[in-house]
Amino acid sequence: MGQQLSDIVTLIIKHLNGELDASGREQLDEWLGRSDRHRKLMDSFEDVESLRSQIKQYHEIDQPAVWNRLLERIPSLANEVVVPPLKSQRHLLNWIAHYLPGKPGAAGRRYALALAALFLSLLAAVSIYKSIFSRTDQRTADITTYRQKPARPGHSMGHLSADKSGTYLTLEGHAAVNLDSIHEGLIDKEGSTELYMVNDQIVYRKGDGPSESHSVLVQTSSGHKFCLRLPDNSKVTLDATSSLQFPTRFNDTEREVKLEGHAYFDIVKHFSGRPIPFYVKINRPFIKSPYGQKFSSPVTVMALGTSFNVMAYQDEPQVRTILESGVVRVLCGKYDRELSPGQQYSLSVSSAGIQEAMRQADLAYLTAWRKDFITFDSVSLKEVTRQLERWYNRPFVIKDSITVPFHFRISKNSSLKTVLDNLNENGQAHFRTTPDTIFVTR
Repeated sequence: MGQQLSDIVTLIIKHLNGELDASGREQLDEWLGRSDRHRKLMDSFEDVESLRSQIKQYHEIDQPAVWNRLLERIPSLANEVVVPPLKSQRHLLNWIAHYLPGKPGAAGRRYALALAALFLSLLAAVSIYKSIFSRTDQRTADITTYRQKPARPGHSMGHLSADKSGTYLTLEGHAAVNLDSIHEGLIDKEGSTELYMVNDQIVYRKGDGPSESHSVLVQTSSGHKFCLRLPDNSKVTLDATSSLQFPTRFNDTEREVKLEGHAYFDIVKHFSGRPIPFYVKINRPFIKSPYGQKFSSPVTVMALGTSFNVMAYQDEPQVRTILESGVVRVLCGKYDRELSPGQQYSLSVSSAGIQEAMRQADLAYLTAWRKDFITFDSVSLKEVTRQLERWYNRPFVIKDSITVPFHFRISKNSSLKTVLDNLNENGQAHFRTTPDTIFVTR
């Protein structure tokens, strides 16, 4: 991790100096896409006053004492944050603080910011210090400051309300907690179940008392993606406007989660010392057809030590499963299909009922969206607008019939204007922006 951090610092310096090549840009975009904290930190390097303020804060704390307390609380930081000797820290910080207001011009500003990027690890440590110790020394402190509304009994899956932006976690019987506001420390607790945020990951811990299992709901808003580990150590990448529901403890016979939206799963084979099947229940009690019909046929993906992708948005005409490695089975009514690596299996509805389709998948797509790239490979205009609506939270209205397929790839860190300018340059359609809506014409 320490080496990875130095690599990121190098990429940031090259970016600030305008020397980042295409390969470096892709690596930096992938790092920025892992967490909103990374994007906010990058933004801070563009704000000289903010940077100077952080340097001042760093001077005002007892750095050795802070670092020792952090290591007591989170021992893994010793391997994740490389801290230079204290004397070197202070000399270079003093030099940067003096330099920032001094040399005029873009070149001087870039150079000063590049030097400031060397302190990525130090500023991260200060951020961790503030998030943990500015509240209280007690991990079980009251967390009502994070809660967005009064607690309600239970919870159901679905979209976040329009006033919420980011990634939210709801522990059964509690209100939603904004994970973007918690860098390190306690998220929520119920009985003997405690959830913490450590190194951008949710950690599940058992406190005093009998073992319990509680339902957890993680939801992302438009423009946000979240990577998490499940209690069995399986990994999930949750795309924008998606929801994942799972227990804080899996049982010894099966593991089950519920998905609405889009997610990539990397499932560990063994749990409790032996292979236990893993089920992804699609939160779609019926499949809607363009013909107004509804079919009561839930979709389940069954896996055992494998990696795969499931897209199951309510507004998509298909439920699509792509297998990257291992084996999965997709179950829906009378259908029971086993996939081999590289295959994509789709379920949709026509006037005749549920239809299935199997074909070779574009595995590059799996990598692209997880690295925060918008990728269209021979897709319809409607699919293009649906994806852009989810990421940028702006409605699209298609005014003309446009049937040509779209081929397009761009970073999700790009502004909506940049994306639309690139699409307009392709000449396949014209995207016109108004304050509330984006209209698409020939």
